[in-house]
Amino acid sequence: MPKKSSVTWALDALRDFEDYKDWYLENASLSVTNSFIETVESAINLIKENNYIARMVDEIPELREYVIGAFPFIISYWIKNNKEVVVTSFLHQKMKK
Repeated sequence: MPKKSSVTWALDALRDFEDYKDWYLENASLSVTNSFIETVESAINLIKENNYIARMVDEIPELREYVIGAFPFIISYWIKNNKEVVVTSFLHQKMKK
């Protein structure tokens, strides 16, 4: 079985995720908030298992965007040496440039 990649978060991406988590805590039920957190954790686990699961960005094979289906967010990440993933941004789909 292939080894899972390690995942680290860029500080800005982590802050954005924490801000959105706080927003859900303040504006949605605990059940919805927990679902949001679990969905993001599941997405990260899928990325760990298969770095190339997400769509390529600008024809750069190492730069990927994972669209979260249940919530309107995109996880952008960079693949380093096929064994390390760096989450570079966590954006609401309406905020994507």
